Amino acid sequence: MRLCSQLGISLDFLATGREGSGVLDKQCLTKAVAASERLAPRASIEQKVKLIDIAYAFCTEDKELEDSIMLKIVSLENR
Repeated sequence: MRLCSQLGISLDFLATGREGSGVLDKQCLTKAVAASERLAPRASIEQKVKLIDIAYAFCTEDKELEDSIMLKIVSLENR
């Protein structure tokens, strides 16, 4: 689990090379990438990945997440 955490991957991906069900919601991914670019255009790759991950997760659950909250979550993870 610590290796997965350090690599930023899931245990499922480490074991199988695939994430979850393997089904990707392209609309949610597009929204998530757009949100990361809008919120943090000069952020590091790691920060953008976290933003995309958070935005994608909320989108696939049909939930909205305010931009300010998403940025706070990412900044807290960096501490």
